[in-house]
Amino acid sequence: MKKIRTLTVQNKGQFNFDFNFSKKNQFEEDTVQIIPDKGTVEAGSTKEIQVILYPKDTSFSKSEVELEIISGPRFNIKLLANVKKPNIRFNTHKFDFGLCAVTKNPVPTTQILTITNNDELTMQVESNFTRKP
Repeated sequence: MKKIRTLTVQNKGQFNFDFNFSKKNQFEEDTVQIIPDKGTVEAGSTKEIQVILYPKDTSFSKSEVELEIISGPRFNIKLLANVKKPNIRFNTHKFDFGLCAVTKNPVPTTQILTITNNDELTMQVESNFTRKP
């Protein structure tokens, strides 16, 4: 589960400036991702920054990041989120494919995973597996 928000860093000045995001307090390393976490904003332009939250609890309130404008001010940004655990059910949590022999022409073995959304909201399930013929 992740939540993406966009921050816009705007440069109304006449000169380019560099910026750097850093995590201010101790929280789990994999709960917040900032893309890009450093870069340059050209004079008179803006830069879109993605803040991706991967909350592990129902409340996400102890995270703070700092935006530093190099040779300029620093801005503290507190990240707050309330999360609802999705109400989904799997028909099983384990598959046993039995003995699988490695042969020149393998026999495909198929198991069906059923995911049921018992939640009130529509949900998207993503897989990190690559589909192969």
